[in-house]
Amino acid sequence: MWQALFSVAVLLNRPERGSSMDMEELKLRIGTNRCRDVKDIMEESTKQTILKEFNRERQEVAKDPEGPIKFPVAFPMSDLVWDVELEKHAKTFAMTCPIVALVNFNFTEIGSEMIGQSIVTKIWDANPQTDFPVEILIKRYSSAVKRMNSDQTTGLVKKYESGDWDSGFQILWENTTKVGCSYVTFKEPTIEGNKELSLNVLVCNFRPAGCIPDERVFRIKVEPKPMNEIEFVKQVAILDLLRVQQSDVRYDGGTGFVDDDVDVVVGHSLCGFVQGVPHRRLSVENLRMT
Repeated sequence: MWQALFSVAVLLNRPERGSSMDMEELKLRIGTNRCRDVKDIMEESTKQTILKEFNRERQEVAKDPEGPIKFPVAFPMSDLVWDVELEKHAKTFAMTCPIVALVNFNFTEIGSEMIGQSIVTKIWDANPQTDFPVEILIKRYSSAVKRMNSDQTTGLVKKYESGDWDSGFQILWENTTKVGCSYVTFKEPTIEGNKELSLNVLVCNFRPAGCIPDERVFRIKVEPKPMNEIEFVKQVAILDLLRVQQSDVRYDGGTGFVDDDVDVVVGHSLCGFVQGVPHRRLSVENLRMT
């Protein structure tokens, strides 16, 4: 069991929208065996969804580009397959009520073999919705990668360095061939003891482990051309106006800020907005004016 006290960072794991949870209530007591109602909620359909989403990301990054790209294009790589031993190991750990800030990656061992382990947590201030889509947790594995610019991603793909993007790159690690996950829910009291929070935790193990410093993530087939964010948005907007790859262009339809839960870039798919910048659809007229 984990020892000592931790505070879950508010900015890394905010409660559901519309929640009235006071941010201080996100402080949790760890390692005191106070969690309860631990339930394994993994179903066969959940496993298939996890495999589908992970392999979709691996396939997306290997698609031949038909427009501007922000992520290096990989040579085709094999799909991940489900590993029962990895699943069993993940479940043993998940049933101990692990709590991490939003996303966490580390290395663990099965016997003498080192494997990669990614954990993502969702905190609720009430009972979690029973139909909460696991896809939302899966997308969080890659959220840090999707916020990076092309220079950062290309550099890391060529020569890897560890960071808060580890979980996302583990999915794309070419030499990784197997995955096994556990999906659990449990309740945990706040430090003050006056409220219980509900948590959904997804633990996924990967073999062989990825995120090895100084190694490559995958073989690069096409590198992104140097391009600043504004120029990238312009080119995507032009393609949108021409209805080229329309299904790959994503807008949120408003003028607000892009949220972490929104797909910013999936593989090398086109993207019509810039992270953290007010955005709107661009017309031919305002493209000419800039």
